[in-house]
Amino acid sequence: MTLQLSRQFILVFLCFICSAGYAAGADHVAEYQLNVQLHPETQQLEGEARISVIASQLASGLVLRLSPQAELLSLGFDGHSLSYDFTDGLLTIHPLKPVDSRPSILFIRYRARYADPLPESTVGMENPSFGVSATINSVGTYLSSGTAWFPQLQSVPELYRIRIEGPSGLYGVTSGRLVDHGTVSGKSFTRWETSFPLDGLALSAGYYQIFEEGEGDIQVLAFLTKQNAALASSYLDSTKRYLRFYQGVLGRYPFPKFAVVENFLPTGYGLPSWTLLGSNVIALPFIPYTSLPHEIVHSWFGNAVKVDYQTGNWAEGLTSYLADYLLKEQSSDEQGRNHRLKLLRDYAALVTPKEDYPLSQFVSRSSRTDQAIGYGKAAMVFHMLRQRIGEEAFWSSLRKLAAEGSGKRLGWSDLEQTFSRTAGQDLSTFFRQWVNQAGAPQLHFKEVAVASTGEGWLVRGKVVQTGDLYSLVVPLRVKTEAGNVEQSISVSKEQTAFAIRTDVSPLQLSGDPDAHLFRRLQIDELPATINDLRASQNLLVVARSAQDPLLKASGDLLSGLQKSKAQVVSWQKFDPVMAKQHDLLFIGWPPPDLIARSIDPQLQMEQDSFYWSNVRYQEKMDSLFVCRKAIASTNNLIAVFHPLSYEAARKVSRKIPHYGRYSHLVFKDGTNVVKGTDEPETSPLRVDLN
Repeated sequence: MTLQLSRQFILVFLCFICSAGYAAGADHVAEYQLNVQLHPETQQLEGEARISVIASQLASGLVLRLSPQAELLSLGFDGHSLSYDFTDGLLTIHPLKPVDSRPSILFIRYRARYADPLPESTVGMENPSFGVSATINSVGTYLSSGTAWFPQLQSVPELYRIRIEGPSGLYGVTSGRLVDHGTVSGKSFTRWETSFPLDGLALSAGYYQIFEEGEGDIQVLAFLTKQNAALASSYLDSTKRYLRFYQGVLGRYPFPKFAVVENFLPTGYGLPSWTLLGSNVIALPFIPYTSLPHEIVHSWFGNAVKVDYQTGNWAEGLTSYLADYLLKEQSSDEQGRNHRLKLLRDYAALVTPKEDYPLSQFVSRSSRTDQAIGYGKAAMVFHMLRQRIGEEAFWSSLRKLAAEGSGKRLGWSDLEQTFSRTAGQDLSTFFRQWVNQAGAPQLHFKEVAVASTGEGWLVRGKVVQTGDLYSLVVPLRVKTEAGNVEQSISVSKEQTAFAIRTDVSPLQLSGDPDAHLFRRLQIDELPATINDLRASQNLLVVARSAQDPLLKASGDLLSGLQKSKAQVVSWQKFDPVMAKQHDLLFIGWPPPDLIARSIDPQLQMEQDSFYWSNVRYQEKMDSLFVCRKAIASTNNLIAVFHPLSYEAARKVSRKIPHYGRYSHLVFKDGTNVVKGTDEPETSPLRVDLN
């Protein structure tokens, strides 16, 4: 199945949930009580659902979703039995004339076994769920909201009351406020209440220690295993800080709690009022300052304000902009610019024109291509929107979306209406070209010239668009001996002329120097990065031999780059001509006569040491990874992974692919101590004028 077909399948499935599972205008349900017992030893769940239903619902019949592997044990209402069918995950209760008009209690007892297999290795897997949507086992439980692990009505209850029980020490987590928890008669339990209208509920369970603090009237919780319990204060403090910050930006937090919950898979899920982070992920020192704010923002956009997936998933891009990007911008202008450049470089490196598609078709991430479009491009679209309508209108629009859209399902067109109304502008062209059109603008300068006018200088030229035409505002900057002269021009045609006056001698002309525009970077604007290796179609791995221990220790590196099946050649059989035909990845520092020496003549390396920025690294747990464009050919890459021991290679090889935007990395005992991205020397939007 192709990537596009997979995306369409996901869209159809989500639309079924949105339309069939929770139809608009369905009858009102006041309360839903659910008791769940988890049995990890048999991978089973036993559930009892008590649902308040009104007379008209019984009279017309009911349809509920319940996972096909469930076995119904009993079903009735107010002590009476009911006639029903249960086929292919749909529980149909036949119409029954109620005795009177009072609400009745529908009672359903069932059990089910959930045993999705856990992957042997998650290295290199692009599917963020790792193929696991429902599993109960000895290491933990995860049941996704789409699993229908409890009977789900068309109508959304006003109130869920949920009790989750398991063996001693096993605690369950779901949406809502934590009402109580403890251990009785050798069984541990948690009780939850949620009054926010939720389409479904996810459930996680593990042998957790529970930590609780408060931020105003918001519960702040952490459910961590013993091995990570020491991280509780860091996560609680960060959660409270980001809740304060984002309430100032977006308005009141929409849920009664936010919980950080540990998972047995390396996930990073944002769920209504909680996030589920893998044990290995949660222990990374930067997660409380990167992934955590991302998941907190999802509380507003994606969970409280829901997504109309039929028109594209806008929430991932907006959340990425408000968390991943905005916090960088808050730190410094330079960090903000670097992050915008990262998004442009990721798109250029990971999205080929053949694989590209419009934001209106993005549903969820299953590849780095999806991430570069649905997260990166969409984040840049929101940045350009902010640049166009201004600070006040942009942030006011977001607060209106958060307040007025809470509990609703919105699409891109709803966002367009809100931003247009608040800004007092017609933004239809902006949204049409950025949401419904695949690709990105391609820009370069043409016919740039400088003339002395007697009173100063005049810089003339043209901005040229190739490919599809966009309506853009392009910032221009002329660097002079006295400072910068800034000017912006509207561009909508294939060629647009400009003229910029300066009082003193101009030195350099640049277009969009601060990377405020989303565009496709040209090849000479792109530094060599680890993402380029991932995107390579002809990577050749060069090692001492096919039996080299370093090659074996680098297996996770190749898996993470999606290159496990790449051709391997030994040093002895390597021919420099191969550098003209392949991108190269050297495992271990090869002899000086091999082509890898051309990666950078300034690099000083030996078999048991290397220098970086005049610092010598010679401990056996030191490692270097460096990627460059080959000197003889700007189209090909040469990379070297130079660990100083087998153990060092094992410790860092699975980490390196996660640093995709970088050109060079230095590790000491598995910890990254140096990372950087080379700056390109030329650009089609930069001209030296002197």
